[in-house]
Amino acid sequence: MEIDDDSFIIVAEARCRYKKPARFDDVLLIRTRVTQSQRRTLRFGYEILHQDSGELLATGETMHVICDHRGRPKSLPEKYRAYFPATPAPRDEQHDESSPVSEDGGMNVATTVARNIAEDVAEDPA
Repeated sequence: MEIDDDSFIIVAEARCRYKKPARFDDVLLIRTRVTQSQRRTLRFGYEILHQDSGELLATGETMHVICDHRGRPKSLPEKYRAYFPATPAPRDEQHDESSPVSEDGGMNVATTVARNIAEDVAEDPA
């Protein structure tokens, strides 16, 4: 994708919510899904579970912007769209934790940067 189509999937935002600790020798199961697929952005959701107990240890999310080799936003080539279908969240994860304001009242820097990038993407007609 990078060489043939000059399309790179750049991480613009990352978030993780730790719920319970994992130990050094624990075997973990990591589930990943596409939660949002738009023309120039992709959002992935993550769950980290203890493999033996199934206990949820952490959840996370990353937002990615499709860019060319110069770092300028561009549309994801159509031939890759089928590889990134959005899938709904499991029932127990459908609550909204996407607030850009942290628990101590401060603004989440990664969310602010990602919003600025997303605004630039929306304004660029390419």
